[in-house]
Amino acid sequence: MPVYKTKTEKTKDNKIWYFKCNYRDIYGNIKQKKSKKFSTKEEATKEEARFLLSIGETSKNRKMTFNNVYEEFILKKQEEVRQTTLNKIKNYYKHIQPYLGNISIDKLTLAQYKKWKAELNNKKLCCSYKNKIYKLLCEINKYAETYYKVSTNVIVIDKGFVDKTEKKVEMMFFTLEEFQQFLSVINDDIWKTLFQVLFYCGLRQGELQALNWNDIDFTKDTISINKTLTTKLKGQKYTIFPPKTKSSYRIIPMTKMLRAELYSLYNTYKILDGFNNEWFVFGGVNPIPETTIQKHKNKYCELSNVKRIRIHDFRHSCASLLISKNADPVLVAKYLGHSDVSMTLNRYSHMYKSKLDEIIKLMEN
Repeated sequence: MPVYKTKTEKTKDNKIWYFKCNYRDIYGNIKQKKSKKFSTKEEATKEEARFLLSIGETSKNRKMTFNNVYEEFILKKQEEVRQTTLNKIKNYYKHIQPYLGNISIDKLTLAQYKKWKAELNNKKLCCSYKNKIYKLLCEINKYAETYYKVSTNVIVIDKGFVDKTEKKVEMMFFTLEEFQQFLSVINDDIWKTLFQVLFYCGLRQGELQALNWNDIDFTKDTISINKTLTTKLKGQKYTIFPPKTKSSYRIIPMTKMLRAELYSLYNTYKILDGFNNEWFVFGGVNPIPETTIQKHKNKYCELSNVKRIRIHDFRHSCASLLISKNADPVLVAKYLGHSDVSMTLNRYSHMYKSKLDEIIKLMEN
């Protein structure tokens, strides 16, 4: 079972380790145990073992079904991921639970696994979604192996789902010339500024929507990326979360042109009744909806006679522009908020290949 470290590492007594687990009481009801905090991971692990022994819970006498392990797995995920990601995991498991939920992981047969896979294959789901379900099954299996030394090779030896007919969504982007053509038909300053921020700053859509005026520093000419927005939680118009990863926190310098555009927009806003710096840069009191951005993007693509790209492709366009200007890959990674430079190199490898070809030509001349 998992042992955790408190999110705040500095405490008065330096006790930061604890364990948390699900278990069944004598009536078969699921209960949750969260321990006090300990100074070391070893102390927390030993106390966990003592607790499990006291209630007769060990991997030897407990039936390690997919359902039982999933209950603990999702508990651990609550400590690690945002609510939107947690909701996705729960939706994926709905395609596992009815077929494999009550089966002990180490007792799973190849026939049972193939039957589940066939049932899933018959559902009208795209191949990539099916593979996310398969990935979750693998993660549950890995969790059981890590904490209980129980697993099955039936899942591991498979390669998931393959659909040769399914078209892979290709990365698209605007060249600088195409973007300038796109901008030329926009006669609204708000929309012109919005698309310039997307193109020149390489923001994710949620990062753009979450921007408020406190994030714009006109003294230092920077934009602070410190949150993101989602509209995918049921019953809520929108929710503001911390960025996707630690590396997503970043400070982006503004060009003189972009600063002037944003400053002009700021002066337009600040004369409105009730304005304060908590207002969203794009939208005002409420953030601008994704559907509204989509609608205007498509309209301007059509008017300017350029290819229609996705909102996220403006981020790819930014990366393409930086790479074409020979920007250092490490700096590109930091600018885009990637966790490490390998992510940048892998995602934009085809663009870097063309730069390598240029180097070869220089060496041959």
